[in-house]
Amino acid sequence: DELPGIAVSQALKRVGGKLRVLSDIFNSFAKRYLNADKEIDEYVQQGQYEEAQRLAHTIKGLGGTMAASELQLSAKELEDLFKNAEGKPDMARYSSLLEGFSLTLAQVAASVEQILAQITGAQTGNTSKASEPASSAKLTPLIERLQQLLEQNNFEATDCIEEIRQLAGGKKQLEQVDHL
Repeated sequence: DELPGIAVSQALKRVGGKLRVLSDIFNSFAKRYLNADKEIDEYVQQGQYEEAQRLAHTIKGLGGTMAASELQLSAKELEDLFKNAEGKPDMARYSSLLEGFSLTLAQVAASVEQILAQITGAQTGNTSKASEPASSAKLTPLIERLQQLLEQNNFEATDCIEEIRQLAGGKKQLEQVDHL
């Protein structure tokens, strides 16, 4: 359930147990913010402290949503440094904070990539069964298992969701799975 830098069960709770939403957040983070430390440093080198503060603020918010508390705290410290500086921030303090931020970001990025690989693997694992709608006798135990996994904030719910999707060929059944 927990990965370095991310409390996955907490993250799932923060998005109302909606795995698709969490997956979208992780995808967005992976596509846009894996090099946020380098971007912040570029802004600082160019004297664009407001932009650096804005990016740190964004990462702070994402860290909170993703239950990546160390990343959230590290980003907050950078944000506060820029916010409280009148003009150029204390560069020694900035270097120290950026180093910690970079390490934390790398840890979270590795965990996000691991999560996305698991989700992608689950989505591509079984693609041959979806042509006929499944009977409720087949779906009911899977849906009950999914509800238990979600209540436990167990990340194995991704595998269960994909199994249900493969069995549920009808649009109505798929909408019910998405609602969970």
